Amino acid sequence: MRKLSYGKMCEELLGQIRSGLLAPGASLPSENQLALKYSICRSSVRTGLASLEQENLIGRQAGKGWFVRIPDPSLSVADSTISSRLYTIAADLDLVAAPWYHQILFNGIRNACNALGIRQVFYDTKNQNSMRKGFCDGLICAQTGQYRGMQENPLLARLPELRIHPVVVNRFYENPKIGYVSCDYLLEAQTSAEFLKGKNIDKICYVRADEPGHAFSVREQGVLRFYSGSKIRYCNQPYGRSNEEYAVRFLQFFRENQIPDAIYLENGSFASPLFRAFQKSGITPESAPVVFCFDDISYLKEFYDYSAYYLEMPLEAMMKDAVQYLMKKTDDLSTPVLKRLYRAEIKGCNTKQTEFAI
Repeated sequence: MRKLSYGKMCEELLGQIRSGLLAPGASLPSENQLALKYSICRSSVRTGLASLEQENLIGRQAGKGWFVRIPDPSLSVADSTISSRLYTIAADLDLVAAPWYHQILFNGIRNACNALGIRQVFYDTKNQNSMRKGFCDGLICAQTGQYRGMQENPLLARLPELRIHPVVVNRFYENPKIGYVSCDYLLEAQTSAEFLKGKNIDKICYVRADEPGHAFSVREQGVLRFYSGSKIRYCNQPYGRSNEEYAVRFLQFFRENQIPDAIYLENGSFASPLFRAFQKSGITPESAPVVFCFDDISYLKEFYDYSAYYLEMPLEAMMKDAVQYLMKKTDDLSTPVLKRLYRAEIKGCNTKQTEFAI
């Protein structure tokens, strides 16, 4: 791999910012000085500085040059717990993949970091090479995908050597070096299935993502403790398709099968296509089966009239705990690795009407 000409410059500037040698608000050496010091051309200097600017570490002021960014004082001055040290927390969020989910995570991380005067960086998971020593103090990892262990995930495997502390969202990691904040999917699935049983629903249609080499998911295992054999019917949706394709599959299912009393959605991505299929099939809000979704789908209340129950995870609280832990861990390596479970709440909404807690 070709070594970037400005790599050493960026690494040293990052080190100076993190150590406080370059304090918030301090001016950086001029582009000419940096070019001379690192024996590179000014265009390379500008490219390197631009990369640090994209990470929200430095800024540029016309006629005055580059400077170290200062956390927004209006969001942090009232908090007496703010440290004089400059921290940076990174998060690998893809706001396109699951907008409702990642937007809540984004807001939670941003609010927690702003309250403590911590710099935050959001990066593209497809460019894992950006994760280098000095890039950040801690990483909140929301995009673990199919990886279950540290030895399998190429990003998590690199973090110890980079001296970056990780916290994974909604994944369990037995490795003692990897922290997590997570809901207990098995317990929540059992709770939601028991809830449906309590409403005298004896049979359900379970909608799942039919991935290659599909095995029972943790969510499915929890539901199967209450619904099994003739009590459960499956609607398999291909993995990673568009809303329109999902809606077409639901329409086909309704044509070939009797409309069930209840539909259990394993994934929140299926909710909008299901409601579209209801509309196209002539299923009214009054005649629609009970819908239960494992993910928070309250954001759909602006678009559909159908009632639904769902599980609401305390994502903002989880992000606050993760940020506070990473700050403590950076200061004191003896801080125990964060491994915390949270309870999700069963809620219901009549979309376009008032929500109510269960």
